[in-house]
Amino acid sequence: GPPGAPVQTYSRFSKNKYVPPVIDVAFPLDHDHIVSEPALLDPSEYNAENMHTHPVVQQIQSALSLQYSCGFIRMQKIENKPNTKDGWVVIDVSFGIPLFSPKLNQTVLDRIEKLELFGQENLKKQSKSSRQLSLQLLDFIATYRAPAGYQDDDLFVSQLGTGVSYPCQEITFHQ
Repeated sequence: GPPGAPVQTYSRFSKNKYVPPVIDVAFPLDHDHIVSEPALLDPSEYNAENMHTHPVVQQIQSALSLQYSCGFIRMQKIENKPNTKDGWVVIDVSFGIPLFSPKLNQTVLDRIEKLELFGQENLKKQSKSSRQLSLQLLDFIATYRAPAGYQDDDLFVSQLGTGVSYPCQEITFHQ
């Protein structure tokens, strides 16, 4: 990317002794994994078997219509630090069949088969869902991009020479 562009990094390996726990949640979720009332457990109670009940996972499932797609949501536990509280946060939503983990790969493949994800009806629903998500992304970009004529070194407009206005407002997501 452009020089100085922020990049989200993550590694399961660290020079530090402590590496925060990470749980990958496969999607599509089984029908019995979609809950009307997400679990409100203590952060220490979430594990690989019940992370699909986490309110954030359920919100992402609904907001992105993940029942018509395949992939995984990567959740990471954050520890209590000044001005934060313990909890789990989303660090990635990856679409496609994961190849780095045989277990996660098999879980996704099993759900594709069980839920007939590649059946004609589901493919139509997935296409519609993807179009809606694309439109929501365009609306999001339009809402948070810099005003016309705004120039800032952080936007890299002058270096790119495209005149594209990148999002420039800080955005915080919370429940």
